[in-house]
Amino acid sequence: MTLHSFPFDAGAGSDANEADHSTLHRLYRSVGVCRSDTNDSITANELSVFADSSGMQVKVRSGKAFILGHCFTSSAEEVLAIAAADPTNPRDDRVVLQLDWSNNEISLEVKTGTAAASPTPPSLTQSDGSIWEIALATIRVDAAASTIAAGKVTDTRIFSPPKIAKATGTSTATTTSTSMVDLTDMSVTVQTNGGDLMAWFSGTASNNTAAKRTIARFLLDGSNALEIPIFRSPAIDSEGGISGVAHWSGVSAGSHTVKVQWQAADGGTSSMRNDRRLVVKEDRN
Repeated sequence: MTLHSFPFDAGAGSDANEADHSTLHRLYRSVGVCRSDTNDSITANELSVFADSSGMQVKVRSGKAFILGHCFTSSAEEVLAIAAADPTNPRDDRVVLQLDWSNNEISLEVKTGTAAASPTPPSLTQSDGSIWEIALATIRVDAAASTIAAGKVTDTRIFSPPKIAKATGTSTATTTSTSMVDLTDMSVTVQTNGGDLMAWFSGTASNNTAAKRTIARFLLDGSNALEIPIFRSPAIDSEGGISGVAHWSGVSAGSHTVKVQWQAADGGTSSMRNDRRLVVKEDRN
């Protein structure tokens, strides 16, 4: 077994190198774009990618990112050229941050896709110690396009730490439905790097008749296969707190929507106060 400790002012741990520092920083920060910080103006725009019909190009706003122990900073808006469109078929390109250990840098790059009737974006290269890329956006390049419009950019950023999506009830909601319906304001969308998602909900429900129940559940991307029953209010005619937690494993990378649905399970009218809250985040170590 080889023992190694660092950094120190003197002794064996005083010569900490790039690999050592990368190892250290990976312990406390995950890969992704740095979230906006009120004390750091550079992070405010979070490396968001946009187009404005100004030609075959996209623009990347300022921001910072962290990739496997290495930091990237961009203090001004950058313009990236998009390759000429195919005359017949559309194409999906990727805007990525690319960590290149050989050149000792992290750079903004465009990975050009392959034109096809139903195109897909090029794969990310993720080889530790060689090249590691994280996606910022997918760009749809229409056949014969001469410019990139705003609606052709899809945000695919991941955040470090993962971005938390929140929703708060703004008015009292009521239902008389005995089947599941969407709970007002309780829907959020979050970007993930793939893996696990967690969701939390809390609220206060009431029924107008004794021995009636309010039941609610989480729903992921509108799929019945991922429904999770989570809570019910007391069978009373006064208010009762309800809350629940959901966890989904093996969620694919990209954008996912979580919402809360509810029903007046035994008939009557159920109400939910306006202090309800839904929080969703990517569950990453």
